[in-house]
Amino acid sequence: MRRPHLGSLGQCVPLAVLVTVAACGRYDFEPLDGGGTDAPLEAVPSCETWGPPSVLANLNSVAEDWGPSLSPDGRALVFSSTRNSMRALYLSRWSAQGWMSPVPISILNALAGSEDGPAWSPDGRELYFQNDSTGQFQIWVSAYDPSTGAFSTPMKAPGLEATAAIAPFVRADDLELMLTDIAQGDLLRSTRSSPTDAWGPPMPIAELNTGVMEGFSTLSPDGLTIYIEFHMGAVLDIGRASRPALDQPFGAVSRVGELSSPSEDGDPDVSRDGRTLVMYSARPGGAGAGDLYLSTCL
Repeated sequence: MRRPHLGSLGQCVPLAVLVTVAACGRYDFEPLDGGGTDAPLEAVPSCETWGPPSVLANLNSVAEDWGPSLSPDGRALVFSSTRNSMRALYLSRWSAQGWMSPVPISILNALAGSEDGPAWSPDGRELYFQNDSTGQFQIWVSAYDPSTGAFSTPMKAPGLEATAAIAPFVRADDLELMLTDIAQGDLLRSTRSSPTDAWGPPMPIAELNTGVMEGFSTLSPDGLTIYIEFHMGAVLDIGRASRPALDQPFGAVSRVGELSSPSEDGDPDVSRDGRTLVMYSARPGGAGAGDLYLSTCL
């Protein structure tokens, strides 16, 4: 079963970056000096230019892999895959040897239907995702223990129990949740006053919804730049738009050329330090019908 692409439809932890070691084709992990999720959001600028995406070969399969989400500390990556026929969520954790072999997240995949669209909370202690066990895609959430890698039994996201939506992404201050209305192909926004509150009713992001299907969004750490999956003609691509302040509308969407290929590209996810972007692409050179890629800010 193909993924539901738009085209086919508070604890602070050290931040980290992933850097490519081109000579041996693997990814190494380096903690940032003095970094942390308690840094002011405005102190983390949006990336101006991304480097060429590199395939995450040891995470991909001959099936389709997509929807990557990197944890705030950079030590866990969750994504969706059809490697065992059904759409399901997989977890890879970082070790001294690199990314460990992905394992299915059984307690989340035990829900009826399929699981997709994972997104970490800003503190890395919750995972949001979508599931269609009720007959429509809805947003669920599960608690995560970084010390053990264990997830809790999931529940519908508070405040969104009656909402049909996909592709969650939580802003770094935990007060804004980006979603996608798969029926309309539109971007939605839900807000709340406190991280302990339930989410409010999702509202369309009117300035970004053009009628040609937009979704699967991610935000820069300062919340001022949004990356989305959208259509450039018949091609699924990654776009970007900016806003001058959190309470202001976004400007026009432009294609992120350095991340694009002649094939499908989508599912962008920007790390909490703003230096790494993971994504999906169907470009040649991967293992299957769609693969996970990583780009670093230049």
